[in-house]
Amino acid sequence: MQQLIQGVGVLAVAAGMYDLLLAVLRRDRAMCWTRLLLTAGGAALACPGIPGLLADAADAATAAVLDALSSVYPDAHTAPPQRQPAPQGLGWAAALLAGCAFVACTVTGARARRRQRRRLEAEHDRVREEYGRFASDPLAVLDRPALADVADPLTAAFLRAMAAAADARHARDPHAYRRAVTALESAWRAADRNAADPAGSRRLR
Repeated sequence: MQQLIQGVGVLAVAAGMYDLLLAVLRRDRAMCWTRLLLTAGGAALACPGIPGLLADAADAATAAVLDALSSVYPDAHTAPPQRQPAPQGLGWAAALLAGCAFVACTVTGARARRRQRRRLEAEHDRVREEYGRFASDPLAVLDRPALADVADPLTAAFLRAMAAAADARHARDPHAYRRAVTALESAWRAADRNAADPAGSRRLR
């Protein structure tokens, strides 16, 4: 059973480090914190004897201090510290806490991804609705004809970005969808500003 728990801990550490690297590259601060907790929980699972190792390190430091004192005060008699063995259930308690941290990190990460997905879809829908209101209003088309002209470079770029965002929405890559929505918003603002410019409207007449 202990070997199984350690194996799960090793897998959790590997997954946490991989996701942490991706989070750093994407500058996702919330994901960085959750993956740090996941890595720490996996390390505690993989090494349930960490409390004993810390106690051994404390004993070594105490022995070094006593040796230094005995060299300064040779007449002093110091006995090495006697450490009581760690409770048998301490390692299992650490493993339980690490498992809880692992579950909490997984749930938190899933919720963060769902929130980000809803936000991206809302931004995508907002651009689609704005363009839909323009296309269904004849007066708006007459007022900004460049936005309805597919020969205009900025309008053509916006339509390509809208098609790419629609394709990315149905794909399984959330990062590609985020890039597509960002590009769509930029293309929409550029095309809308160009259509609202009187010089751009005069060019079509």
